[in-house]
Amino acid sequence: MALLGYYFERGYPYIISAIVSWILFHLKIDIRTDGNYTELLNGLVNLESIIIGFIGAIMPAVLSMRNESKFVRYVFERDKRGLFGKYVKSTILVGLISASSSLIMQVRESMSDEISNNVYHFWIFISILFLILTYRSMSHMTSLIFAKDNGEEKEIKRQSVSNVFEEIEVKSEFKNPNL
Repeated sequence: MALLGYYFERGYPYIISAIVSWILFHLKIDIRTDGNYTELLNGLVNLESIIIGFIGAIMPAVLSMRNESKFVRYVFERDKRGLFGKYVKSTILVGLISASSSLIMQVRESMSDEISNNVYHFWIFISILFLILTYRSMSHMTSLIFAKDNGEEKEIKRQSVSNVFEEIEVKSEFKNPNL
């Protein structure tokens, strides 16, 4: 059963993207003729660049938490199959492919109709896939970043209680008997 969950976790973005692409293909939805299609392509390339840059910027923070947080260390130690790394790598790779296919779609008029149609359907699939992979990667990252480390909380509570006792001892030691 765990193996089925593993394959589902790894495969659901591809399955959803394929289903949505298939539906759009069979409904004959073609947005290439829309007047704002070029702006859509430019916006998509910008979005993909921002997301890839964000992942690149946040990874050092997550990796540094690996040494600081017991929970994050536990997650990385239990991740025997390296899913977290695979999620990030696949998101970045698909993002680069999606940005490249968006740029190729900019010159769609110089292609034959058959090649343009194939690239268009591939672009739809890869763009949807990138969005779903980004969601999966970001949800795992945010769960790691915002996870509470129960062991550290208990230690902090213990420290704060001992600090209160130390403060009381210091006050009583230096208490002025004349006051």
